[in-house]
Amino acid sequence: DFLGRDIRMVGYNPDYESACAWGSKIITAEDNKMVFNACNLDKKGSDYKDYKITIEFKKDEKELHLTRDEDMNGASSMPIAYGVDDFLIKYLNKNLATTSSLKEIRYVQIAILVRSTYPDQKYTDSIQHTLDIGHTWGPANDNYHRRLLITTIQLRNMAVQQ
Repeated sequence: DFLGRDIRMVGYNPDYESACAWGSKIITAEDNKMVFNACNLDKKGSDYKDYKITIEFKKDEKELHLTRDEDMNGASSMPIAYGVDDFLIKYLNKNLATTSSLKEIRYVQIAILVRSTYPDQKYTDSIQHTLDIGHTWGPANDNYHRRLLITTIQLRNMAVQQ
């Protein structure tokens, strides 16, 4: 839900006709990283401001990171989820088919596989988790519980775009 609120704003001001010069558009669409511009009220709530949002899974660190670069000057990322075993972003067109074209993206599907903080000696994870057709993870055969969460987010401002 936290990521969904930001991602839903993609497509706001696609023609760059409001106070935000850059509009909201996807810049990078990869399996484990999404970068997009956003247009929102500034901290004072009196003017609109451009900023860049980066969502990135750092596999080696098992962390999901978010960067909100409000000054567009390269802000550092902050982890928003720890114990992430796998993360996948899938981009869909208006017919819900996978697309790699930035202009065709109308939906973003996120799958995140998270692990419990502490092991449970009475449990062994022997489940193979399927994040997408052809993309599976596990079984880990360890003592951690895991939860797979999948959500599809409509880019509501892009729904009517051609």
